[in-house]
Amino acid sequence: MAVLAAPGTQVGTALTWWTAPFTWRAEHFIDILRHALPGPRERPRVVVLDNASIHRSRKVKAAAPELVQQNIHLYYLPAYSPELNDIERVFRRVKHQATPRRAFCTIREMRVAADAAFRQVNAHFTPPNLLRPDA
Repeated sequence: MAVLAAPGTQVGTALTWWTAPFTWRAEHFIDILRHALPGPRERPRVVVLDNASIHRSRKVKAAAPELVQQNIHLYYLPAYSPELNDIERVFRRVKHQATPRRAFCTIREMRVAADAAFRQVNAHFTPPNLLRPDA
């Protein structure tokens, strides 16, 4: 199972995430960029990416010019800089606090647990202060 997650882009959502019972490939990531990013096309959307292999793949690089035409701009963080990637702190909270049970009998159980963990983390944070608890 794999998860892609990002700070929420819609009012009232701190996080947006997608779980899948398979390994994400570049085609899946490109489809999400093309179709699942909300917002008007006339406003630029900047996607901040770490150096995960899926983000740096040839297919994503080849799709970049088309994405720019859709006003979607890819911005890559420097290598080895997780402190600049806010979503890493979210993943840490999901993994270590929101998912205390680590063994699952089925992929479905794991996926349900991951969705519940992201919902739990999402409920405690609001944009633009994604990583700061509501005061």
